[in-house]
Amino acid sequence: MTIKNKVEPDTSAAIGDTLYFDFGKASERDVTFTLGIATTDSTIISTVGTISTQVGTDATPSLTGTYVVTSGDTTIAQILAWAFLKDPAGNLGGTPTTYSPYWDTLWTGPWTVYIDGEPPTVSGRVAADDIADSTRFLTYNITNTPKIWFEKVTEKGLDVVPGATYDVVLKWKPVDIVYLGHKVGEDTTTVEYTATYEDSTSYVVVELSSDKAADLVDSVAYDIIYYLKDSQGNESAVGTLKSVRYDTTAPILYVFPTTDTSGTYGYIDTLNSQNNDVILSWSEPCDTIRVVYTAAEEGKTVSKGDTVYYYFFSSDYTRNNWGVTEELAKKKPAGAFEDSLEYTLTVYARDLAGNETTWTETFYYCEAYVPPALAMFKVIEIEPGDTVHAGEGITITVQACDTTGGVERPVSTFKDTVTVTLSGAGTGVTWSGDATVDTANPLVAYIYPDAWTAGKASFTVTDSIIDVAATPEVVYLTIARGTATGTDTLTWIPAACSQYLVDAPDTVYADSSFMVKVRPADRYGNDMLPDSIDVWVELSANKAGTQFPLGKQHLVEVPGEFPVIAPSIATNNLLIYATTADPSTKWKTITGVSKKIVVLTAPVAPPVVELDAPDSVWVEPLGGQGTFVRVSWILSRDNPGLGGNDKAVEYAIAAYDLSGNLKYQVVVPALYFPTNVPPTNIGTVVFYTWEDTDSLRYYVWAQNRGIPLASAAYSVPKKAYKKLADGSVLVIPEKVAGAAKSTPVMRSAAAVSEPVAAYDGVPPAPVAWVKAVDTPADEGGKITVSWTASPDDKMFEVWGYPVRGVTGYRIYRKALGEEEFQLVGTAPAGATTFVDEVGVNNQTYIYKVFAADASNEVASEVQEGAFAAVNVGVPVGDFTSDGKVDFDDFFAFVEHFGETTGAAKQVPVVLGINTAARLLTQVKEDGSDLVIDAAVEGAVEAKGCGFVLEYDPRAYEFVRAEASTDLPMLVKDEGGQLAFAYAVGKPTSEALKVRFYFRPKDELGGAINVLRAVVADPFNRLNPVEVLRQTIVAPKAFALGQN
Repeated sequence: MTIKNKVEPDTSAAIGDTLYFDFGKASERDVTFTLGIATTDSTIISTVGTISTQVGTDATPSLTGTYVVTSGDTTIAQILAWAFLKDPAGNLGGTPTTYSPYWDTLWTGPWTVYIDGEPPTVSGRVAADDIADSTRFLTYNITNTPKIWFEKVTEKGLDVVPGATYDVVLKWKPVDIVYLGHKVGEDTTTVEYTATYEDSTSYVVVELSSDKAADLVDSVAYDIIYYLKDSQGNESAVGTLKSVRYDTTAPILYVFPTTDTSGTYGYIDTLNSQNNDVILSWSEPCDTIRVVYTAAEEGKTVSKGDTVYYYFFSSDYTRNNWGVTEELAKKKPAGAFEDSLEYTLTVYARDLAGNETTWTETFYYCEAYVPPALAMFKVIEIEPGDTVHAGEGITITVQACDTTGGVERPVSTFKDTVTVTLSGAGTGVTWSGDATVDTANPLVAYIYPDAWTAGKASFTVTDSIIDVAATPEVVYLTIARGTATGTDTLTWIPAACSQYLVDAPDTVYADSSFMVKVRPADRYGNDMLPDSIDVWVELSANKAGTQFPLGKQHLVEVPGEFPVIAPSIATNNLLIYATTADPSTKWKTITGVSKKIVVLTAPVAPPVVELDAPDSVWVEPLGGQGTFVRVSWILSRDNPGLGGNDKAVEYAIAAYDLSGNLKYQVVVPALYFPTNVPPTNIGTVVFYTWEDTDSLRYYVWAQNRGIPLASAAYSVPKKAYKKLADGSVLVIPEKVAGAAKSTPVMRSAAAVSEPVAAYDGVPPAPVAWVKAVDTPADEGGKITVSWTASPDDKMFEVWGYPVRGVTGYRIYRKALGEEEFQLVGTAPAGATTFVDEVGVNNQTYIYKVFAADASNEVASEVQEGAFAAVNVGVPVGDFTSDGKVDFDDFFAFVEHFGETTGAAKQVPVVLGINTAARLLTQVKEDGSDLVIDAAVEGAVEAKGCGFVLEYDPRAYEFVRAEASTDLPMLVKDEGGQLAFAYAVGKPTSEALKVRFYFRPKDELGGAINVLRAVVADPFNRLNPVEVLRQTIVAPKAFALGQN
């Protein structure tokens, strides 16, 4: 016999398991096989019935049978199997047996197999610390322990099967993470646990292990799912304790009035006969409360320890800590609180889960005390600060205050409706916390009476939309109740840049030029602040033939405007893309795309017999940031607004060299005069000749491409008129001209200028800061020169092309002591560093950096010195060569201070930022010692200072030096010359002070001179200090000795 068992061991069979029996083969075919099971005492348990009717050619069919354990089968340990055969003639066959009356029955076995058809059962479950505490759980469905009690467990197999056990399986599944209106859990998970038991008892308790209990979240409600499973694999029905609140935290007590000095509960203020009601509240429901007032000191009418008042309530009178069996509220007659006496207040509370807390504090009772009354509101806390990013919240805590006598006092008992108003904000404002937003106005909210705790309320304001583009959203906060008000200012700035917003026209004509605006913005669509923008972008389109400015574009303002020429073929879904050109920048690979642009085919030109030609072309060189010329001409009489034919005239302008080769060309829209701009007959455009200073001849034609007047006309904006109409001539706003696409047009005769050469007459702005240092981590012979970029080192907006105001930088050098600077290298526009391979170590060089354009170069306003050094070997300052800089090195430095050899590396000679520092001294006597107070003042930012003093060792003995620092000081006294230096932990602009003590050896004394004084900036660069008094002291006795 074998068992197909669903659980271990293989000698047991539970409900649903199958027993397999094999009785060999029959001696003839077509027999009926009947199988049954009995206990070892031959009691028939069941019969299986007809197994199979054997047919076919097999003369000796196999005899097998099965039995499936069903619910209700009695638990037994040993079984017998019996069977008999019946042929078609009705003859019975089997093996004779002594088990009467089953003489024709074949018996096999017995087998030791445990059949268990009785599943375990459980009833009377409860979540509590012990079974005696079950009333609390049954009343409130809350617990403070991870224990589950089962009052009755039935598992009949335990008394039959040796060593049998059963498991209790638990699952704590979170179903509610909100308690008393507050979210109490975030990352909650289902906690599973299994406990094994060997015998049945009256009560079974299952407690989660400590690691499992640690996964339960306080105040979260759980469905506690459970079932039993015996050794044979039978399982009980699944039961659930629904929404059991797990609470292990004692209630928090709030007492009013308070002042929040202890950080949690505060302490009781002074009370009088009018406000002697102390208000108590708890963070959660409690079923037991006790309040007791006792005298804390001896008085006239009460003794120390006397109970003046107590109150007790408990819903469970049999389980209170005070032995009180009924609700009591006793108070002594009026006058029980003696004036000017200290009292103790003790409060006990127990929550519904049985967690307890006790609070004790003292207060004074004073009849003359005047309680605070509301006069104003004060913002006492702003988290995380008053300036945050869009989409972030600012949490404001407000305190109701009294201002009697000019002193602000909290009004801890204040509870009333207060209005909170925001000014300066628009859409995107949300409220949370103790403030409830007005349904009609999102900029107004209310703090209702129940929200005030100890006269304080907290609420959070979030603003995601900045209504004025590229400007911080400054919002004014007002809290008001009647005449009492409070104010503060909140600011939101754009969040991190996450997209480019690309603005373009809805409709354009094929081959026409239009402007695209690119706005870096955060995820809410807020434009970035101008001072945070410095990025290069690339423009592209989804349609071939769309033309953009050459190369990547420098985006330095909001919005950045760029010219685009539409493709030649009409389409209804032209898209313009903007992408960060340099992924290494702070905005990485941010992208943006415009809405769909409709490109229309330009209408056919109306028939025109003849166009009037422009006349009198004249050209003026412009010395600007690049090589420019201004081309002016007399407009065609067919130009709209001049009384001609209004044929939507454009102007084609081209520049040819003296050999007749075309160099530049552009198409300028017709000049259109708005009603507020008087007409003129002069047109002007500016050409950029790309550093080309050869003489060119300029041609101007009037032409017509058939574009309607309303589309082709170029309207002069007001600002251009005001800027350019300072004389009698009004010109087209001057845009730099680049190459333009052309189509077959009707063109007039050309007006031609004389040859004119362009030049660049305005030099770029100089660099403002230069620094030269030894190149770190090299093998010597190199100096790295750094500078800030020229303000003109940027791309200027042009019509069709970007123009850079600086073509590059030229680095000049001279050795210390030489008079002339020599050019040693160049750097391209945009660069701010250059490595000079001088090849000579320990030679000091002075550097200047010149910003250059096509025709000019301008020297830096500052120069910087440095010398190259070998950077291999021990670290700077590691004089002991042990691989680290520590106190040993400091004392080694003191030992060798002033020597000319012995250092592992020469440090660069670089001047610091404290060029105006000066030394002041003052002399006084301290007992027998002479004291010199020295102060270095006027430093911009100082990290430390140093002095070399000279004195007569026959007249003075150096005693000590004092300075306010926790860092080591350098003191080296060589009997006549004193070297002293010290550093501060944090750079400062305040005076650095030192006190020197000298002890006179005789009455004559002597002079003490300052040989050298230096001050170090935060980068360890030194500046000499101006010494206002070189000779510090000549004592009276010394002075007399000179007479």
